[in-house]
Amino acid sequence: FFFFFFFQAEDGIRDLVRSRGLGDVYKRQGQHLLTSCVLPLREKVRELDVWMYSPGTYEHSKFGYIGLKNIGYICYINAMLQQFFMIPLFRKGILEAQHEKKGLAKNVLYQLQLVFAFLLKSRKAVYSPKAFTQSITIDNKVLSEVEQKDVDEFITHFLDQLERELKGTKAERLVKDTFKLTLANEIICKDCPHRSETNEEAISIIVSVKNKKTLHEGLKAYVEADTLEGDNAYYCERCDKKVAAYKRQNIKTLHNMLIVVLKRFEFNVETMTRVKVNDFCEFPHELDLEEFTQEGQTCKELNRDLESGRLNQDDLTEDQRKLLKRKIPKYYYKYKLTGIIVHTGNVDAGHYYSFILNRDRRQEESWVEFNDTIVREFDPRNIPEEAFGGEEEIYAGYGKKESFREKIKNAYVLIYERIVPLDSEALDKYKKEERDVDLGDVERRFEAMRIESEDRTVKMPRDLQEIVNQDNNKFWMTQYVFHPDYLSFVTNMVTNGQAAEPGKLKDVDKAQFSTTFFLTVALRARNKEKLPEILSTIKGNCESSAKHCQWIAALFSHPEIVQEFLISCPHEYARRWVAELLRYAMEKLYPLERKHFANIGHKAETVCSAAELCKLFGLSKIPGAGERIEVTDAKVPYLLLMIDALMQKIALLFNHGNREFFQVFSFFARLGSEARRFLNRCQMFGVAFEYLKSVKGNCMNFVSKSVAHFELRENSAIEPIAKDPLRDSKKYLRRIDSQTFIFELMYRLALNADIQRSKASALELDALATKLSASEEGYVGSLKEMEVIKFMVSVCENNKAALTFFSKMMAYIAFDNEKFIKNILFYTLGKLGNLDSGNMKAAFRLIFFLLQNEDSYPNKSISFIDNFFGYFEDGKRYFRIAESYIDFFIKLCRKSKIFLAAFRKMKGNKRNIYVDLMEAWLNSNPYPTYNPDVFLLLSVVSRL
Repeated sequence: FFFFFFFQAEDGIRDLVRSRGLGDVYKRQGQHLLTSCVLPLREKVRELDVWMYSPGTYEHSKFGYIGLKNIGYICYINAMLQQFFMIPLFRKGILEAQHEKKGLAKNVLYQLQLVFAFLLKSRKAVYSPKAFTQSITIDNKVLSEVEQKDVDEFITHFLDQLERELKGTKAERLVKDTFKLTLANEIICKDCPHRSETNEEAISIIVSVKNKKTLHEGLKAYVEADTLEGDNAYYCERCDKKVAAYKRQNIKTLHNMLIVVLKRFEFNVETMTRVKVNDFCEFPHELDLEEFTQEGQTCKELNRDLESGRLNQDDLTEDQRKLLKRKIPKYYYKYKLTGIIVHTGNVDAGHYYSFILNRDRRQEESWVEFNDTIVREFDPRNIPEEAFGGEEEIYAGYGKKESFREKIKNAYVLIYERIVPLDSEALDKYKKEERDVDLGDVERRFEAMRIESEDRTVKMPRDLQEIVNQDNNKFWMTQYVFHPDYLSFVTNMVTNGQAAEPGKLKDVDKAQFSTTFFLTVALRARNKEKLPEILSTIKGNCESSAKHCQWIAALFSHPEIVQEFLISCPHEYARRWVAELLRYAMEKLYPLERKHFANIGHKAETVCSAAELCKLFGLSKIPGAGERIEVTDAKVPYLLLMIDALMQKIALLFNHGNREFFQVFSFFARLGSEARRFLNRCQMFGVAFEYLKSVKGNCMNFVSKSVAHFELRENSAIEPIAKDPLRDSKKYLRRIDSQTFIFELMYRLALNADIQRSKASALELDALATKLSASEEGYVGSLKEMEVIKFMVSVCENNKAALTFFSKMMAYIAFDNEKFIKNILFYTLGKLGNLDSGNMKAAFRLIFFLLQNEDSYPNKSISFIDNFFGYFEDGKRYFRIAESYIDFFIKLCRKSKIFLAAFRKMKGNKRNIYVDLMEAWLNSNPYPTYNPDVFLLLSVVSRL
C-alpha cells in the first residue's frame, strides 16, 4: 500500500518524502518491504537509461513549462516549437486534430501532437523531440539533426508539410487561420487610371533591417513603391502601350498571428559571401499595421489626392467611394508582441532561442526564456539589450579608451498576436463579400467576429494521454528510487537489514538485489554518499559467496550489458566502479576456473565466440539480457563467458575512447599466468597498442585530474558529492589514471611472451610463457624501433605510473640485446641533452629500470655514466637542470646495486673527477630547491 500510494499520488510525492523519512518504515516493516515491494521494483527500473540523476533537476520549471533537448544542431526547431506551443488556439487545434492510425513514425501531425502533449502534461524538465525531427522530410530526405538550418525557411517548410497532412480533417484550416496572410502585388499606372493586382499567400513578411533604426522604418520600406519607367516601363494591356507605373507590395488580409522576419542575412556581391546584418533595429510591443495594408495605403493616397485637388469626388469609382466610407475597426490592425526568436553568432555558426509572453498569466505581463533545456523567467525590460542588436561597449581596461563592437545576438523572428482576436473563418467570408456589404453593417460584422473569451480547455486524444501518463508514472517512479531517503532506506536494508524470514528471503537473493540496486540506481544517482557503503557490502558478498560472483559474471556475459556499463556509459567514475565490481568477482572465480583458461582451445589468430564456448561446455544458450539469470551449475565457466563478452565489444573502444575497459583486463592479467596466457592468445597486446595509436591525439596525451570533490548546481550553494570508494576513507588520494591500466596490461602480457634470449631475465615472472602469434610478435618487436619508443614515451611521459610500467616493459624486452640497449640509452641521453626538466622525468625512469638488468652487457652502466656527466657539464649552468641530474644520479646509487657496483669499478681518477664535479656544483649552490636529498651525495661518496 505504501508504494502504491507513493506512485499514484503524484501531487503529494515530494511532501510525503520530505515530511516523513523512510527510516521508521524500514524499522517496522523492512523485511516485508524488501520481499514484497523492493525486489519487484527492481524489475521495473531495469530499462532506466540515465546517469548522474538528481530528482530536483529533472522536474519541470516553476512556470509549469518544460524544455526541449538539443539532439545535435536543432536549436532552431526547439525555438520554433516553443513559440507555436505557446499559442493557445494553435496548441488546442493541434492536440484535438484527428490523425491517421498508420505510419505514425513519419506522420508530422502525430509527432507534433506528441511534442505538444508532453510540453503540456509532462512532469519532466526536458523532452527530446527526436521522433519529431525524424518525421520531417526535406527534398524527400529525412531531416539531418547535425545540420543547422535557417529558422525562417524551416518554419515555412514545416507549416506547408503540416497543412498537407491536415487536409481532410476538421483542423484543415488551422495553419491558414492562424498564420497565413495574403499579400497584394500591385502595379499602378501613373498617367492612366489602370492598375493590376496579383495576390499570394505567405507565412511571414520579411523586413529589411540594414540601416533601419526601427521596425516601422523597415515596414515602410517593405511597402514602398518602385518606379517602372524608361526601358523598364510597364506594358499596360488596356492602353496597349508601355507606361510609367509604380510597383509595390502590401498586406491584403491579416489573421490573428503575424510572423515578421527581420532580414539579418544578406548576400554581399562584393565578397560573394553571405553575411549577417547586426544593425540596430528597434521593434515595439504594440504594432499598428493599418498604413501597411492595401486598404490603408489606398485610403491614404485617395485622401491625399482629394486634399491636393488632384482628384475630386466625381473622379472616384464606386469601389473607391465605398472604401473611403468603410469604417473597419481599428482593433483589426492592432497587434501585440508575444514572441521573439533570437539568433546569436555569425552566418557560419550560431544558436537560436526564444523569448515568449506567458499568456497563461493574465494578471500581469510575464515573459519566459526557452533556450533548449533551459526554461527561466525573462524580464521584458531587457528586450532592447537582448534583441535590438547594434553595438555594445567593451571595457578596455584602466586608463584605456572604451571601444565598441557589434552585438552578435539579435532578434531574427518576431511573433505578433492580434490584441482582439477575430474568428478567421468569418473574417475570410467578410473579405469575399466586402464589396457587397452595406457600409453601415461593417462595424456590426466585425463585432460579431470578436472572440471575447478563448476556450483553452484541450480535449486530448486518449492514446496521447495514455502515452504521457505512462511516461509520468515512470518519471515519478524514477524520482522516488533516486530520492536520497530511498537510497538511505535501501542501503540500510542491504547492509544492516534484519535476518531473513524462513522461506522468504535467501542470502543470495539479498546479495543479488544489492548488486542490482548498485548498478541500476546507486551508480546512476548524482548523490553518491551511499556508494562506498554499498560497494563494500558487495565486496563482502563476493568474498563469501562464489555463487554470487558467478551471478555477476553471468550478468556481464551479455555483450549489451558490457557495452552499457563499460563503453556507452558517459561518466568515467561509473565505469571505474563497475570495473572494481568485476574485479571482486574475478578474484573469487579465477581459482575455480584457472584450468579453463589454461586449456581453452584458442587459435592464435581468433577468439572463441560465445556460441563456441556454450558448445564447449555443454550449455544450451546464454540467457538473454531481459531474462532472469539463474546460476544453477557451479561447473559452468561464467568468468570465461564474461571475458568473452568483453572481447566481443573491443572494436567499439576505438569509437568511444573509454579506457576503463582496459582496467578490467588489467585486473584479469594480475590474477595469474594462465590469465595472461589467455589474453596473449586473444592478441590483447596488439589491441592495447593499436588503441594507444588511435586515441593518443584525442584523449591520451594528458594527465587526468582527480575526480572533483564539489560541483556547482544552478541556483544553489556548493554541495559536496560522494567520496570515491576507491579512495581512502579518511582522506582523498589521487586516483589511478585509466591510462595506467593500459600500460600495466601491456607490461604483464609482455612478461608472459616467449621472447628468446641467451639467459633468463631477473624481471621474468611467468613460468608459463606463451608462444605469440606472428602479428603479436610484430607488435612486441616494434617496441625496439626508435619511432615507436618516442611515440610511447610521448603518450605516458606525464603519467608516473604508466611510465613505470612502460619502462619495466622496455627493460624486459631489451634484456640481453646490446644493440637495442645502446639505442635506448642514446635516445634517453638525447632527451637529457635537451636541457628540459620536463623531458628528464621520462628519461630518468627509463634509464633507471634499464640499468638494473643483469644481462650480458655489463658495460652499459659505464657507458651511460661517461655520457651522463658529459651532459651534466653542459647543463650545470642551469640550476634546476643540474640539480635534477644530481638527484637522479643519487637515486641510481641508492636504489640500484648494479649501477653502484659499476660506478665502483670505474678507475679512481675518472670516478673522482665526476664526484668532484658534482661536489663543486653543490658548494657553489648551497640552497637546492628541487630535492633536499642532494645533500646525501657526501654519504654516497664515503661508501665508495
